[in-house]
Amino acid sequence: MDFRLSADEISFREEVRRFLATHLPASLRFHNDGAQLSTRDETLTWQRILYGRGWGAPNWPKEHGGTGWTPQKRLIFDMECAFAGAPWTNQQGMNLLGPIVNAFGTPAQRERLVQPLLRGETYWCQGFSEPNAGSDLASLQTAARREGDHYRVNGQKIWTSHAELADWIFLLVRTDKTAKKQAGISFMVSPIHAAGITVRPIKSIDGLHHLTEVFLDDVQIPVENLIGEEGQGWSIAKHLLGKERIFGACDLPGMLRELSRLKSVFARTFIRSEKDGIGSEHAFRLARLDMEAEVATMAFLHAISSDDAAVTPATSSILKVKVTELHQQIVELLYELMGDRGPLFFPDPCWNDASRLLPGMNPDLSKVSSEMMYRRASSIYGGTNEIQRDIIARTVLG
Repeated sequence: MDFRLSADEISFREEVRRFLATHLPASLRFHNDGAQLSTRDETLTWQRILYGRGWGAPNWPKEHGGTGWTPQKRLIFDMECAFAGAPWTNQQGMNLLGPIVNAFGTPAQRERLVQPLLRGETYWCQGFSEPNAGSDLASLQTAARREGDHYRVNGQKIWTSHAELADWIFLLVRTDKTAKKQAGISFMVSPIHAAGITVRPIKSIDGLHHLTEVFLDDVQIPVENLIGEEGQGWSIAKHLLGKERIFGACDLPGMLRELSRLKSVFARTFIRSEKDGIGSEHAFRLARLDMEAEVATMAFLHAISSDDAAVTPATSSILKVKVTELHQQIVELLYELMGDRGPLFFPDPCWNDASRLLPGMNPDLSKVSSEMMYRRASSIYGGTNEIQRDIIARTVLG
């Protein structure tokens, strides 16, 4: 596989840059990392802009409203958006729910659920983890009992990202308590504001509110909101989790953006290396991180160039472990190089009051401490890296 950009890909990169320069409003830039998360309105506004250009679903096939781009073009687009500071799209909706409904849903479900998502009209969250079912997701206890034309659902979900912004939630629930635990699970969706659903905030170590716990008390979910067949939820979940580890937890464009910031800070800081103690040790660390980022990028491209059948659980697990831990190391070194300035504004980056920043401090870089805290969780969400190493050991080493 040739990883060099072709003339067509270079031309495409310039096209994306021109589009971002003219269509990404200044008010939306850099609201996607470290103490500056995209709001619901910002996310949906950006989705509508992309949809209007025909770029609403870069990772989807054309027959489902996607772009049909090659893997290299998809990565170019994601990287240019990250470097330009574009808001995140609704990750749980665009990268997880949409492809699942396209693959397992009925035509009516695709029209009712996917089209509003694509047009930037709805926001989704993911209801998988529970207090006693995190990495061991098959132990989930949220129960759904069929009652005529609906299911009655009771249980609790936790660590639900952005449920406070969402219109809909997709859920794994137990529809058969007598079956083997994986066989008794089903996949269904519900409006987040349905009667019986309570959303409570969880404030995390990065000082932000982007996590919640969700309680379901006698929630009635219509049978038409079951995706796939009853008992098929675990197969659907495995399909989804592979995508989550590659396109969600494995935030390669965000990692490369932080590496670029790190290089910029290092170039300015290294000049006064003798005075500030920045020297060869940091240079070697940066060089190693840069080389490992190149390797991770090539591995990522190779993985997304394969069809779904070729992307094994080990492939997504290896990428998830490598990229998340490399991302942590990059942000930690950036934090070190910021010196005393790094933690000064945690968790508030003073985004709207630049006068409070130290002289010469880039407002974007002032978010580094919150970003470092946030990235501590990247080796946990999407399945802890310890569990991923178990998957790699079982599937590769036997």
